Amino acid sequence: FVNISLGGYHSAALCSDGTLWTWGRNEYGKLGDGSTQDKYSPTQITVPGCTAFVSISMGGTHSAALCSDGTLWTWGGYHSAALCSGQWQLAVGRWKFSGQVLAD
Repeated sequence: FVNISLGGYHSAALCSDGTLWTWGRNEYGKLGDGSTQDKYSPTQITVPGCTAFVSISMGGTHSAALCSDGTLWTWGGYHSAALCSGQWQLAVGRWKFSGQVLAD
């Protein structure tokens, strides 16, 4: 693994080949696999158009991953708009953001 991130009862690992693996509690879909089922072993996460992840970050009820093409994907619950989706209520889903990188 080249990066490991720990959240609220969930974890993620980024491999040198750009693959992303998550496991743990999955309330609000924070593992990013499209479900809300808990996973007790690493599960590979894929998103449309992303051939490799380069960075990951886990929060209490949400997760975020940066793709090599510069897009940011977030998933899970977004209390206090943690996922930057423009919505303020709790929801389960995955959101894609693109734009200019402000810092590296």
